[in-house]
Amino acid sequence: MKQKHIAIFKKNLDNKGGLEKQTLFILKALLNKNYKISIITNSKKTFFHPNLFWYAKKEKSFFNFLNIFNFNKTCKKWLKKNKCDIAFSMERTTDQTHIRAGNGVHKEYIKAIKKKFFFLNPKNLISLQIEKKAFENPNLKKIITNSYLVKSQILKYYKVKKEIIEVIHNGVAWDETQKDFSTWMTKKDEIIKSLKIPFSNFYFLFVGNGFKRKGLESLLKASYFLKEKDFHLLIVGKDKNIKKYINYSKKLQLDKKVSFFGSRSDIKNFYQISDCLVIPSYYDPFSNVLVEALAMGVNVISSKEDGGSEIISTNNLEKLGCKIIQNPDNSYEIKEYLEKALNFPKTKKSSIRLRDKVKYLEVSNQMKKIIDAII
Repeated sequence: MKQKHIAIFKKNLDNKGGLEKQTLFILKALLNKNYKISIITNSKKTFFHPNLFWYAKKEKSFFNFLNIFNFNKTCKKWLKKNKCDIAFSMERTTDQTHIRAGNGVHKEYIKAIKKKFFFLNPKNLISLQIEKKAFENPNLKKIITNSYLVKSQILKYYKVKKEIIEVIHNGVAWDETQKDFSTWMTKKDEIIKSLKIPFSNFYFLFVGNGFKRKGLESLLKASYFLKEKDFHLLIVGKDKNIKKYINYSKKLQLDKKVSFFGSRSDIKNFYQISDCLVIPSYYDPFSNVLVEALAMGVNVISSKEDGGSEIISTNNLEKLGCKIIQNPDNSYEIKEYLEKALNFPKTKKSSIRLRDKVKYLEVSNQMKKIIDAII
């Protein structure tokens, strides 16, 4: 039987975000099936495999919108010069047979974060043009979304046959996290000391890049109403305006209740000491940190605008203390959920119950579903 040749389009593999993690999961799963893989990317080669062919073209432009345009152009050129059985895109590109829409729907993103003058930014206009051509391409055979939320948004804005859309939730390295999960109780005090944060009866955790979209301002406002309570909020992630949020927390007199850590590679340490992850996003196709936290036995408060919240509703996790925010603008609603969460500190029993609820999302299971969907 002829070996299938699959081309994968992913602009950036250098970052350690959820999209990059999921792409690498898919890439390795396909290689394990002995398919020939060509990856078209702007990133340097990060690992080797005899069936992997890496086509890296670094196209860094001063203008961000040109990076999107040029990468799409690179992918189209590669398709003209090379033959493949499946062209599988993880990006906003116009020409492919299969798409994993991990970025969600840009049209909905613009609406969600209230970009009134989005048309003044060429990046938005180019993203919208490419998005429309991608989803309405007559050669498109399959769209994989990581949530029903994104599926509904594609059908809302674009002329797409609903039968070609398949929802497969993000996977989590459930087996790999077993060691870190099993040691959280013994390592907690040591980690708290190493991070130089005050000891507290309860730790809230916020993880994400791009604080505006992730709803950090609403979370800080909600925390202000509880500043007399015994808790500490850990904020992990990067944002170009991080100083603005640090100053805002001081203005709210939360500087002793909140710690900013920037981007971190040791995120497992934060899961080990935290009681509850809070992600009041205005738009998130499916935040990876949601399932990572659950796999580490950490309670979650998520916005309904995050596709990952489907894991909470599908598995009845609200009975275990998880909550779904209906309006991320409503800091009073978030405050109520934070206050209720304080009654559910992480224990050995509660953490095991939460972790077991997402065992079915073990990454090997989810990757099998994706391979079955595209082959």
